[in-house]
Amino acid sequence: MRDIPLYLRVGSGHESDGAVFAQLILELKQQWNVDALFLADAALYTAANLQQMTQLRWVSDLSPIGETPSKTTSKSRLCTQTITESTGKPVNQMPDAAAAALSQQLPYHQLQDKQAIEIREHKKSGRPRLDAAGQKHYQICAVLVPKGSVIAAVRQRAGLFLLATNVLD
Repeated sequence: MRDIPLYLRVGSGHESDGAVFAQLILELKQQWNVDALFLADAALYTAANLQQMTQLRWVSDLSPIGETPSKTTSKSRLCTQTITESTGKPVNQMPDAAAAALSQQLPYHQLQDKQAIEIREHKKSGRPRLDAAGQKHYQICAVLVPKGSVIAAVRQRAGLFLLATNVLD
């Protein structure tokens, strides 16, 4: 015999699981009057959801919530673009500032072998005139190297498994 789902709802890609979990479980309970233990991931464990589910039995996975680092173990190349010279900063400092800003957005990787490649772009279609200057951009290229110690620490925390429930008997 095959298992069949008791309830299915295709959600919008724009709605948060945590915002709709309790409502979905209540809808299921209304359609199927069964005494059930509802299992859900950490998105269920919010104050608003728990208030809605006081009459239901539930178990929620509370394993460390957050972004898990990618499984990148080798170097990979990264290129990002569009730093214009209209910022008022000296042109030779802009690529360094952009690379520093990009580095801050990468919690599990560091940038090495950074290069700034100057790109001139002409907005009009067709071949530009010889004296046309165009707009100057820079493309930052670098090698992404995993931060081994940071990734190891996050993986260690991810090895924990915590459960919360309102079933006490």
